[in-house]
Amino acid sequence: MPTLHILVTVMSRLWQTGNLWARWAIGLTAAWPPVLAIVAILGIRPLTAVVGLVPVATLVFVLVAWTDPLVVPILAVTHLGRTGLQWVSTILAGELLLGVYFALVPVHNDPALVPVLLLTAAALMFLSLGIRFRGHDTIRMMLVTIIAAITIVMVMGGTAEFSRGLHR
Repeated sequence: MPTLHILVTVMSRLWQTGNLWARWAIGLTAAWPPVLAIVAILGIRPLTAVVGLVPVATLVFVLVAWTDPLVVPILAVTHLGRTGLQWVSTILAGELLLGVYFALVPVHNDPALVPVLLLTAAALMFLSLGIRFRGHDTIRMMLVTIIAAITIVMVMGGTAEFSRGLHR
């Protein structure tokens, strides 16, 4: 995938030539989903929502610390620049969507399901980035169903409460 290669190249160049703030921003973005999950397990929804905004702050750090903010409009003029910006925007939207999910769903009801949820979401993301093959849509639907099932279990109060409700 040429667009994924472009994104990896841009991130690599940011890391190699970036200053301390840019490196912190890239590292924070990479480590952010597990940190968000840990904060969500605490069960404080406003704090979870605020932590969910971290990817936006890291993007601002990268733009201000490494580049001139005018680079974004200049990149938008070229096809490769637009493609790179679309990838960054898609990743940022995915991370923000994860923040919304953790802010709305009471994951503290069953913290043991959070790693399974993150694993399933990561599998879905990498499956979407990869090549298409026979059974691709079936596997994608299975992963979405697993995420929906985990969400239902968490909303119902966790696995103990959910199984108690099934036996009534």
